[in-house]
Amino acid sequence: MPFDEKEFLKMVYENWEKEWKEEKNERVATIHNSLVEALAEQKGHVDEIIIALEILLRETLDAKMSQIRAESRIAVETLPKEIKA
Repeated sequence: MPFDEKEFLKMVYENWEKEWKEEKNERVATIHNSLVEALAEQKGHVDEIIIALEILLRETLDAKMSQIRAESRIAVETLPKEIKA
């Protein structure tokens, strides 16, 4: 059986290519997982900020509505009697 150098080189190259692709896929997967983890942590912080802003907005709106109601009551109470009736 004669030694076929081209076939041997082809087998070596294919084996190297397969290993290189597996290592590349592992590196890509590691980087991807790291990014997903970092984004999840940041999303958690963003969600906390959004919740805090929603609470602050609700409290501000409630305070403004209370102020408007109080000013409306004062305005009605200070109207002359002829206008109230």
